[in-house]
Amino acid sequence: ESDGKDISQAYKEHIVKKTAKKAADAAGGAGNMSNGLSVILDKLFASKINWKSELKKFVNNAVNFTMTSSRMKRNRRYGTMYSGKKKEWEMHLAFLLDTSGSMSEEYLAQGWSEMAKLQQFYPNMQITLIECDSEVKNVREFKPSMKPEIQGRGGTVLGPAFKKAEEIGADVVVCFTDGDFYEDLQKSKLPTLFTIIGKHTWDYVPWGRKIFINEY
Repeated sequence: ESDGKDISQAYKEHIVKKTAKKAADAAGGAGNMSNGLSVILDKLFASKINWKSELKKFVNNAVNFTMTSSRMKRNRRYGTMYSGKKKEWEMHLAFLLDTSGSMSEEYLAQGWSEMAKLQQFYPNMQITLIECDSEVKNVREFKPSMKPEIQGRGGTVLGPAFKKAEEIGADVVVCFTDGDFYEDLQKSKLPTLFTIIGKHTWDYVPWGRKIFINEY
């Protein structure tokens, strides 16, 4: 049950999101978001997925660990006399971002937020962003300071993006899409987690693990 203050805050957020969407449409141009707008959208759409839990379950058998000494972690046998050990992620994750025309500005901003949250939880994990509509449009290593400059907005063919993920030596794939594609998508050799955002009135993803995010 919400009080008046909560309702007021929710309404304000709704208005701000609508305003940002209008600005995004007006500045669309060649399908790219301006840096100023992208920063606003990045802040508006917080992560909706518990990546700390989901990713651990998903890549349990695909992740390499290195054991490093840590004074902050208690040694199980000797207490604080000796350093404990902690596990650190050694993994290359390809984040496939569907940038086709059916992906709205909100969806793209949400995808960016999910990718940023992954990096926050696992700072030692390498993330390569692959933007793809009907073909691979952009491939770059994700950094927290990087701003969205989305390329694409055409049709949807994800096959080339999965091939690119294999070519660059990724260990696992997270594919962020609205699921609005009809290609005969061949199963990737890489463990794949589809994060599907939207109405979910269709499900043409024939393989891989799936997470669904409700439409706004």
